Amino acid sequence: MAKKKTAKIALHSNGKFEGRKRVSSGKFADKYRWYVSYPGEKGRRFKPFESKPEAEVYANERREELLNHGQGVIHDDERAVVIEFRDKLEALGLNLRHVVSKAIERAERTALSLADLRDGYLETLERAKGGERNHASAKSITRMFVEAIGADVEIHAIDRSDVEAWLRELETERNLKPLSLRNSHSYASRMFNFARKRGYLSGNPCDHALNYTAEEGEPRIFPVTKIASLFSSANEELQLYLALGLFAGLRPEQELRNLNWEDVLLDHEDGPVIHIRSEKAKKRRRRYVPIAPNLSEWIEAHRQLSGPIFPSPGRIRRLLRQAREKVDLWGDDAKGQSRWPSDVMRHCFASYHLLEHGDENATVSAMGHKGSEMLHTHYRGLSTKAEAKRFWALAPSPIDDAEKVMGMA
Repeated sequence: MAKKKTAKIALHSNGKFEGRKRVSSGKFADKYRWYVSYPGEKGRRFKPFESKPEAEVYANERREELLNHGQGVIHDDERAVVIEFRDKLEALGLNLRHVVSKAIERAERTALSLADLRDGYLETLERAKGGERNHASAKSITRMFVEAIGADVEIHAIDRSDVEAWLRELETERNLKPLSLRNSHSYASRMFNFARKRGYLSGNPCDHALNYTAEEGEPRIFPVTKIASLFSSANEELQLYLALGLFAGLRPEQELRNLNWEDVLLDHEDGPVIHIRSEKAKKRRRRYVPIAPNLSEWIEAHRQLSGPIFPSPGRIRRLLRQAREKVDLWGDDAKGQSRWPSDVMRHCFASYHLLEHGDENATVSAMGHKGSEMLHTHYRGLSTKAEAKRFWALAPSPIDDAEKVMGMA
């Protein structure tokens, strides 16, 4: 291997320089008093100048060139690499400069730190205007992951063992249950899929990590008596929120709280419907949810022409919490069940809708699902047809007296 030449640039007066012999005769001795030595393709080169200022200007130019473009010398080992791959690249229709620049670009991307990846991922979520709960969960879970792995760790250095060690820590030190562990794994995986799709990584370190089976059990739905009591304890604003969640099955964070009056189409050609726009739907698939007769009554009682139906989501959450505190939703049969399970209103809608109509396709369409598998897995057989009739009979006028409603039903 050839000895690597240095990128040194030297300024010399006429005489000894770089071990070369003394210049003491001829035109160099008479005319040129200064020399600049610099690395060339075949060893060091020397350029003479009549004055020192001229030599200094040239030396500075060469220094700047080396700083911007390298020393400009191809060594024997480097030349061999170029010769070896040049013809192969040309046969593939590739350019050596292009291939090298892409390799450098990729190396720079994969040097991305975990903290920078998280910032980019969350920024993208924010621009996408996803559901409030999903965005908050993503922020919280990815923050825990960054704290556990290290903010400055480069993402290409993270592997499956790191992910599994983090999950075990969540399980043992934070006592997270299988469902929470599965969700944690899911959010971390989405962050790395974001990196993979943008070319920062070739794979996802969360793939094939520990698989936690969620011990969810079947979802529970509220009995109609409890739903009637909940309506009775709510003010008019919250009653409309409950009616849209229970009788239209809208997703609370993504769809319900972002709903506008313009999306409530009472005069639609196919009958009254709620238009769920693609930008608000979970899977970015728009759909039309039929408005049941009792829901029409709730809507007509509050109908406006335009604007958000719930301009203050924070107020709705507060009102809902206050109403729930007044109603014992589960009684003595709680069995460790949360007082307000996730998407419980949507579960009520699916179960009672299927019981009332007996049409799987209609329920699947209203829910915005792709197929009926989830319907069979989660919502079938949770109540009775008699209960479903009482559910779809809940309307504004009799809700003031929950016991009276149940007696009339």
